[in-house]
Amino acid sequence: MVEFGGLNNSEVSSAHHGVTPVRFGAPFITEMTKGYMYSYVINSNFRTNFQTTQLGDILFRYSITSHKGDWIEGHPRDFGWAAGNPLIPVAVEGKSKGNLPESLSFCEVDKPNVILLTMKKAEDDTGIIIRLNETEGRDTEVNVTLPEMTIRKVYETNIVEENEKLLEAQGQTIKINIKAFGIKTIRIM
Repeated sequence: MVEFGGLNNSEVSSAHHGVTPVRFGAPFITEMTKGYMYSYVINSNFRTNFQTTQLGDILFRYSITSHKGDWIEGHPRDFGWAAGNPLIPVAVEGKSKGNLPESLSFCEVDKPNVILLTMKKAEDDTGIIIRLNETEGRDTEVNVTLPEMTIRKVYETNIVEENEKLLEAQGQTIKINIKAFGIKTIRIM
């Protein structure tokens, strides 16, 4: 739990025998007047299933940023995705010359409010599974392009990768409609 601008009691703690704190019920902070941020890294003062003591070493890491505008204009999803899924470099030894260009995209998504969650081999080894997520609350038509792949068939699937509907591909591009905040899974063969 994180609090901004100061410490604010918001719950009557069973650990304190139901005694109402002095500032209980204070209104939420709507304007920052102090640049303080408090983080309760292990707070057992709530009625949860956590033990009142925690044993062993625990590592906490924070990634903090700011942005202009609201949550859509500021693109916090991009920061959160990058902080939670950092690129992991892998050194590859072997042949150093080849016929690939210096840069190449395996999968291109043409709308910034749609992110690629998964691109993997299908669980039944039949094709490639792509899972997309709309992140700004807008019904969206998105084009997914696989520049280096020959597409024979495309199916919309359910979350457990069962084919539900045959989709149309135009060359190496697939047009997909995703509902607001929706997740769409497709199989490419």
